[in-house]
Amino acid sequence: MNAQIEIKQPSYCSSDELRKFKSLVLQGGEVTPVGLDRRVEMAERLLFLKTTSCVGIGAVKNPNIQYKSDIFKKSGSEHDPNTIQFELGWFYIEETSRGNGFSNLLLAEAISFVQESGCFATTRESNNIMHKQLNNLGFEQSGSSYKSSKGNYNLVLYIYST
Repeated sequence: MNAQIEIKQPSYCSSDELRKFKSLVLQGGEVTPVGLDRRVEMAERLLFLKTTSCVGIGAVKNPNIQYKSDIFKKSGSEHDPNTIQFELGWFYIEETSRGNGFSNLLLAEAISFVQESGCFATTRESNNIMHKQLNNLGFEQSGSSYKSSKGNYNLVLYIYST
């Protein structure tokens, strides 16, 4: 299946693109809708994976220093959060389009954007597919799993640095 990836600053996205992006983020079930509009506006770049329509999304996020510090502390990471500028997140592929390698395409595109700056990502401890994808793309787990503040599950911190 042919796929095209567009990477845009949020301010260059149409209202329809932003609506679709937020809809897919919420379909993923990992994010609270409270404050989502503002967090999307603050992202460095939004990624849209399109076949005949938009079937996947992801983002290069600009996390605030307190959030980064909290994540690195909770995980027990020895990395300095101040040395990593970006966070990768909100990656989601519609269920009917899964199994085509689309998440790898999105992640690789995001990494090519942050290559010099480094980045981090968090994923559920039980998401073995994402763990494998992150490892294959050069991420390394940092610290230990830690309890999510959003639900009854643990998260794992991954870091990509040059």
